[in-house]
Amino acid sequence: MSLEEKHCKIIENKIAAAVVIVADESDAKTKEAAELLASYVFKATGAVLPVLSVSEAQSSIHTEEITRIFIGAAVHEIADEWDSLLAGMDVDGFIIQVQDKVVAIKGPSPWGTEFGVYEFLERYVGVRWLMPGEFGEAIPQLNELILPLEVVKQEPVFLSRSFSGSDEVWDQRNRLRHRFQLGHNLWQLFSPKKYASTHPQFFPKGVNLDIETDWQPCFTAPGLAQEAVKSINAYFDEHPDQWCYSICTNDNGGFDEARPDHPLNPHRKNSVGEHHMSEIFFKWAVEVANGVKQKHPDKYLSVYAYSDLYDPPETITLPSNIIVYITDDRMSWEDKPIGQIGHDLTMRWHEVAPSLGFYEYAYGSPYTVPRVYLHRAAENYRYAQQNGVLGHYAELYANWGEGPKPWVLARLQWNPQQSVDALIDDWCEAAVGKLAGGILAQYYKHWEHFWLKTSLQSSWYKHYIEAPHRYNYMPFYNASYLYDVTEEDIAHSRHLLESVLEKSETEVQRQRAQLLIQAFTFYEASALSYPRRQALEAPTDAAVMLQLLDENLQRVAHYAQRIQLVKDFHGHPVLHQWITPESWNVTWIPLNFKALSLIVDWLDNHGANQGASNALEQRISSAQQHAHLAVRQMGSLLHEAFIAKSGRPDATLALRTHAGMSSGGELAAEPGTYGMLCRFYVPEHIAPSDWILLQMLFQDAAGNELDHANTVLIPLWAYAGETIIIPHLAEVPQQINGQNVDSVKISVHFKDCKPEEMSPELIGFYKLSSIKDSSHN
Repeated sequence: MSLEEKHCKIIENKIAAAVVIVADESDAKTKEAAELLASYVFKATGAVLPVLSVSEAQSSIHTEEITRIFIGAAVHEIADEWDSLLAGMDVDGFIIQVQDKVVAIKGPSPWGTEFGVYEFLERYVGVRWLMPGEFGEAIPQLNELILPLEVVKQEPVFLSRSFSGSDEVWDQRNRLRHRFQLGHNLWQLFSPKKYASTHPQFFPKGVNLDIETDWQPCFTAPGLAQEAVKSINAYFDEHPDQWCYSICTNDNGGFDEARPDHPLNPHRKNSVGEHHMSEIFFKWAVEVANGVKQKHPDKYLSVYAYSDLYDPPETITLPSNIIVYITDDRMSWEDKPIGQIGHDLTMRWHEVAPSLGFYEYAYGSPYTVPRVYLHRAAENYRYAQQNGVLGHYAELYANWGEGPKPWVLARLQWNPQQSVDALIDDWCEAAVGKLAGGILAQYYKHWEHFWLKTSLQSSWYKHYIEAPHRYNYMPFYNASYLYDVTEEDIAHSRHLLESVLEKSETEVQRQRAQLLIQAFTFYEASALSYPRRQALEAPTDAAVMLQLLDENLQRVAHYAQRIQLVKDFHGHPVLHQWITPESWNVTWIPLNFKALSLIVDWLDNHGANQGASNALEQRISSAQQHAHLAVRQMGSLLHEAFIAKSGRPDATLALRTHAGMSSGGELAAEPGTYGMLCRFYVPEHIAPSDWILLQMLFQDAAGNELDHANTVLIPLWAYAGETIIIPHLAEVPQQINGQNVDSVKISVHFKDCKPEEMSPELIGFYKLSSIKDSSHN
């Protein structure tokens, strides 16, 4: 046989030499997979592969020169042994058999057949589903499609593979399938609307049952397990295709058995500082699992090892139909002592639970620079494979500016033994071409080094590790890792991405490169708006003072850009931020409070003398004309404070300390924008968990609270031993819920720090001049 005869022709010189064949009674999923195969071959070659049923093929194909591509049950037309070939394979697995003039693709289930079609398109056509949307599809342009004669047999290492906050179509193309259903679910299993009146013993007393969190059913209540068995069996009767039912507890604790006076209270904490409720919960869960297994022996019940259930029970062994998903942020396993703690916990669970899953916090947004740690993730997946983990679930909330991260994670969930470097190179080259792909890989390597090396030496990580109550997820809500992102990091990253754009070869590759640059602008604005942690001395002259002012106003501009970008990106298939900064409080005041204190002190002492007045007015006037509203507002506040010199407080507005807060008097307020400046001394012994919050309280004529406007939570540890000034800006409305706003009351709230040690002082409260809105905002 010649070399050419050892291959199977599908397309030759852009002309179809094959047809796609499905069974006459093929299921919808298999038909869709067959049509998809033909459509992507057309996109790659321009040639049309007809999709026929077996009957149609038998009546219309009269030449042996046509290659027949059999999809799904149609393979039985060419061989009877397919059932034995697929025997014992996982339902998501598949076989691709390429022979002379015959290609067969089939799995034990329609899912497996579909995944086999995706493998065909990736392996032979070169298709890659890199990101969601039209620019996420990488489809090479081919003149011919000729396959080697071979057999490809694959099945997933992990039965269930899934992300949250991703894209459903993209997930499916990359062989993710959520077979073990998860989610805080007992509020649905024991719906108060259904059971509260008929089974009041199921519910703790004195809790709000109108919400889905902060309460659990009473696990020791008579009849609770039996009712769960009845409901879950009914669910599986109605949904026979479902693998699993979630009995994961409601979020935020609320165990009735944890009441101090409850006779079954274990009176002990677990390894994450929560009540150890595993014995109580799993005694109930085992009874439920055994009841379900009698009727549905092939079904699973899922549970989170999380919060009060983080540690395994010590007196109970679980049946195999309970799958326990151990929750952890396994990027931290790069820190060897923390990784050992994670391994030890896994082994402890393995001793009592034969079925385990890994639940991962793999964010994505809300992190504000690319959180890439793929080599560590691969090690974690390989460890999971070695220890019999059945499923993976990751809270991803994909930030597609992280490039190959979601794609590589999906690949590793299918087979963790793949080379991470080869996968990254594959993604980057498919995205932007061979030459630019190498540069793009450098960009992501840079950020992986930041997360796996730099961040683990940072105060952000140190505070997380040393916290007395350490969560099992890293502090995504605290962006102080940005202290360790340098301006050089940002400049180098921009240079690399602009080089990628320059070196990209095709128009679609350039469009992808441009998308990655757009995503980077959010990272750039976030990093450059975060206050630098730096040693500052009092200005020696006007030029130094003005430089401090310029730097802070520039940070305000970057921060305003950051917030605007999130709005601009909303709904975009690639740029969309699944978790906005405001929704999870990943926000900050973009000023160095020490610098602001030095500026105020200098202006109070020297402003009129050293020729600074004109320069200062020019800076402030420029800020008041800025494109971003936030900069205009800050400029207006500075104008009132240092040019007009209005709003200096009298004795009635002085801050007074009491009961963990400081508050001032009430000020009659007309509608408009107001600003205030407060001075504090931060003690040397301030802790990472200590913070303050500035507040304007809106009141009616009788002094009743109508609403309030707060700053973000302001951590203080970066300013230990310093005097700082913090601003607060807010819009005072004319009415709130139909009630006129008559006055504003100023207050400062302190958490875990003592107001009397911080000498809070109101420098000024100002009504700002009219600030025009702008379409730039």
